[in-house]
Amino acid sequence: MIALLAIAALLGAAGLAGAQDEDDPKVLFIRGADRSGGFLEAGNDDARTEQLADIDNESFDGGNHGWATFADVLRGEGFEVEQIAETAENASGPSEGQPVDLTALTLTDYAVIVLGSNNATYTAAQVDALDAYVRAGGGVLFISDANFGGSWQDAPNSDQQFLDEYGIVVHQDTGTYSIDDSEFVTPGHPILDGITEIDGEGVSPFDLGGATIDVTTLLAAEGQVRLNPGDAQGSTRAATADDAALWVAEVGSGRLAGHYDRNTFFNPGGAGTDITRFDNLDYALSLFTWLAGDGFTPPVDPSPTTPTTMPPDTVPPTGDAVGYWMGDAGGELYGFGDAPDPGAVPGRVVDSASTPDGSGLWILTADGVVHALAGATGFGDVDLSTLPDGEAPSTISVLPDGSGYWVFTNRGRALAFGAAGDIEDLVDLGIAPALNGPIIDSVATPTGGGVYMIGFDGGVFAIGDAEFHGSMGGQTLNGPVVGIALDPDGVGYWLVANDGGIFSFEAEFLGSMGGVPLNQPVVGAVPFGDGYLMVASDGGIFNFSNLPFLGSLGDDPPPDSVTTVTGFPT
Repeated sequence: MIALLAIAALLGAAGLAGAQDEDDPKVLFIRGADRSGGFLEAGNDDARTEQLADIDNESFDGGNHGWATFADVLRGEGFEVEQIAETAENASGPSEGQPVDLTALTLTDYAVIVLGSNNATYTAAQVDALDAYVRAGGGVLFISDANFGGSWQDAPNSDQQFLDEYGIVVHQDTGTYSIDDSEFVTPGHPILDGITEIDGEGVSPFDLGGATIDVTTLLAAEGQVRLNPGDAQGSTRAATADDAALWVAEVGSGRLAGHYDRNTFFNPGGAGTDITRFDNLDYALSLFTWLAGDGFTPPVDPSPTTPTTMPPDTVPPTGDAVGYWMGDAGGELYGFGDAPDPGAVPGRVVDSASTPDGSGLWILTADGVVHALAGATGFGDVDLSTLPDGEAPSTISVLPDGSGYWVFTNRGRALAFGAAGDIEDLVDLGIAPALNGPIIDSVATPTGGGVYMIGFDGGVFAIGDAEFHGSMGGQTLNGPVVGIALDPDGVGYWLVANDGGIFSFEAEFLGSMGGVPLNQPVVGAVPFGDGYLMVASDGGIFNFSNLPFLGSLGDDPPPDSVTTVTGFPT
């Protein structure tokens, strides 16, 4: 039976936003007018507005919805986020929208302006105002989509008014594809640092062939592109070297970028893809950080990560095995201490768990495969074809005796393998559609009769004999929660946030990295000795236990971001 308090905590959470400061860089999202979108799918006024990627739209339903999850993450990373909508010229039915008067705004108040679902016609003075803002040091992001408008051409035409100034052309919507690091055109750019793969669904890339500014393609368009004649659905042609899925440019003192799809930033459950898929979230944060310019450094990225041991009160007796493993987005695995080096697996590592005796590992990859290494026994894989759109494996929890495991999806669905029994999950309970964010970690209880599931917003779900001791759901956080570690005494637990903050529930607080500058965000934590150990995406280790520091990758980060850490049983 799930703890009712945990349900209330997660469902009541308003978001991940940290407290805002007047000096925080501001991001302005410009949205289309009510009822101005959705011409391909919408059949009523509500559905037309639903297509506009509103930053206040928190829906996790399958389909084309909002950017609220991403907006909350931006707030947690030190941005202040606002939205202004174009104005509908009528009270009901499809609208064309009236422009946001950019000449009346103090545009320099904003570090970044996002031309998202805008589809109105702007005046020459308003276009000039945005250009002047960029040249004075502002950042602008262009994103188009057919369903942002009332026709094939509405959304690209609205962006085109501004892009004409730079000789860049936005295409209409067609095609679906992901782009991995083997295809990056400019892999050394800071936006792509640590990024392995992103994707889009129904994409609108750009033609840079006539650019009148110095523009750089970071990601190339693929397959077919649909031309925009300006007054109808365009014809398609094969993408060329001039077509870009992501481009950047520096103009005057400011910065421009064009990204090929809105779906990349959708709430969990979005059509085709969403902010939690592949490296979409890390990519989006890097994109906005770059657009904000040199004057903004996120709170998680001002100085190098230093491996830390705090404090080494005692060390294990000679002969006791101590160690930990890391896995990265490229499938590489790394062992430290007595943990054997397991090599690599194909695919992006999502989560991992060790056997009870530490002789082997289970590695969950994004394709649903559970790789049983060394002394681990495989009990089965996830068939992705059985999962609804937008649902994906996110975490694995192993029975204490190693006789089976559960794989949990980002929507809280439990898939049982081996001796792991069927349990009542968030889908069974009807809670999954109302989650404020994806399920990102889980751990079985010491008896194997229950499990804790952890939400992106810090909500805790206690199932079976798992006891609920509290959560961060509904609390103001500086960044998302990324993991849980059970207290070795079997009673309480710790939650860890991506800034290194630790939240203790019926477990002793032993220290944290909260408030300490980090080079890269924390991505996970595990029990270690009498305490816990955290890992950052660059492989830096932060040890708060009575066991020794056994090494890290922090001084020589791997090419792909570290995604998981697993402790050797102690």
